[in-house]
Amino acid sequence: MRVISGRYKGRSLHAPSGVQTRPTLDRAREALFSILGYRVDDASVLDLFAGAGTLGIEALSRGARSAVFVESARQPLECLQRNLSAVRHPEVQVLPLSVDRALKVLSRSGQRFDMVLMDPPYGLGLVPRTILSLVRFGLLRDGGCIVAEHEARLHPANEYGPLLRTDLRRYGEIAFSIYAPITTLEGP
Repeated sequence: MRVISGRYKGRSLHAPSGVQTRPTLDRAREALFSILGYRVDDASVLDLFAGAGTLGIEALSRGARSAVFVESARQPLECLQRNLSAVRHPEVQVLPLSVDRALKVLSRSGQRFDMVLMDPPYGLGLVPRTILSLVRFGLLRDGGCIVAEHEARLHPANEYGPLLRTDLRRYGEIAFSIYAPITTLEGP
């Protein structure tokens, strides 16, 4: 695994062993960030279920201003710390908490994000629940987006509260659903 493009291009990234964590494949990550394009520039990013941090680190490499990584499992957290040490980006925060707890902490601190990246464990119904929590806690800035990685056979809803799915891309057995606030899409 490596950083695909940008400031940290070519840097090797460590992945935890075992099947509990599935780092996003290089090909799929490259396609996703091509789709996101300019949205990454100067963005504040929240990487949920971060695992080894490949999505958030790719965002930082491509021009994101800052990133908060949320991961609670010991082995992926160790890989995440190791990968962040390798890139040494100045605006990084790691929350070694469950996603539910981290969202509450972030909400209380008043933090909001331009982009939320999430790659939850498959088969647990975490995509809808997490998106609804992000809405409830108001963690997405106006004009922001949520990218949910999920099984290609899963069909998340087209809308979650004020969020509308604007894109769905499949890459083999995985897919990305991209959501944005409906008001952002309608314009002023």
